[in-house]
Amino acid sequence: MTTSSSERARRAPLSRGAAEALVAELVGEMIRRWREGEHLLPEDFLERHPEDGLEAYQEAIKLDSGYRGDAALLRNVRGLLDDRRLAPEALDLLIKGVGKPAAPALAEVASTDKRIELRRAARKACAELGCLNQVDQVSSYLLDLQQDKTCEERRVAVIALHKLGDRRALDPLRKVRRRRGGLFVLFTGANECMKKELDDAIKSLEGE
Repeated sequence: MTTSSSERARRAPLSRGAAEALVAELVGEMIRRWREGEHLLPEDFLERHPEDGLEAYQEAIKLDSGYRGDAALLRNVRGLLDDRRLAPEALDLLIKGVGKPAAPALAEVASTDKRIELRRAARKACAELGCLNQVDQVSSYLLDLQQDKTCEERRVAVIALHKLGDRRALDPLRKVRRRRGGLFVLFTGANECMKKELDDAIKSLEGE
């Protein structure tokens, strides 16, 4: 009796060799299903084998660019952004594999994701893909201002917030300017490198 790929997908764990064989078979099956308007993958495959599912999506996009705009693919890969271990790979697929159709998901990550490296990568991607207007840049750079470790890094955020000219940044910038001592100075170098930029940004926003 022949075992279908859907049935094998329910078996875990898979060896590396078996996973590679299954991914290859799934890619072919995905292309067929895509052209016939069916589901991309067995319903529970990505949940049970997320790494292999991502690999299958990557290969499928290479073979048929129509997958880039597939709602099921976008939804499934977006869901993996909540996985701490797989989020970087999922984001990379959205940026490099999917591109513009992933703009809403990328803009969401760029705006509010608490993981600074993912947020910056998504923001950079939106700048390149033309979806920066969908990003809440004030929220994004305020998170940078909170999370950046050095004065030089925070200075970049201050300059960006100044250019954006949004008064939502005014109180957080004032709060940063008031930090003058204690552990903040010891571990971050305080504001020595950006006193002028802080003062200029606050003065500009106060005058809005």
